[in-house]
Formats: sequence, C-alpha cells, structure tokens
Amino acid sequence: MNSVNVLEGKRDAVRELARIRYDSTLSLIEPDASKKHEELRFLIDAPPGITLTELGNMEAELEELLGMPVHLLAPSDLPPEERERMATRAKLL
Repeated sequence: MNSVNVLEGKRDAVRELARIRYDSTLSLIEPDASKKHEELRFLIDAPPGITLTELGNMEAELEELLGMPVHLLAPSDLPPEERERMATRAKLL
C-alpha cells in the first residue's frame, strides 16, 4: 500500500494528534508520483517554544499510528529554494 493511501484512513486521527497534543498543524508534502514512497513527509507549523523532544515524540507517535516512517519538516529548517518547492507540494490536513 502506498504512503498516501495509509494516511487516508487515518487523516482525522493524525490531525487531532498534532492539534490537540502538540498545538500544531501538519501539511502533507505530496510525493512525486514517479517515485516509490515508503514514508510520509509533513511540513509542521508548530508553536514557538516547541522542543526537539516534543517533535521527536510527535514523529514517533505518528509512526506508530500510521505504521510507517514519518518525517516532520519545519519550513525554517529548509533552504529557501527547497522551502518554496515543498510549500507548493504541501496540502493542509
């Protein structure tokens, strides 16, 4: 099963985990259709002051929920040219 199909059945649970437990929103970075994907990548809009530990915990909880690897990316962590490219492919959950 591809990574986006895994998310479809659990979209509400993912959104609630991010919003309620971590006061964050996630945007799925749409995978390139020409490549095989075995992970989900999200841009995260997290509140100021969220810690690396909290982000790591969220990533681990999402991996457990979805049963596959997850990567959380903060826009500020990306180079400007990559940030723009990712932002155009990201869809808010």
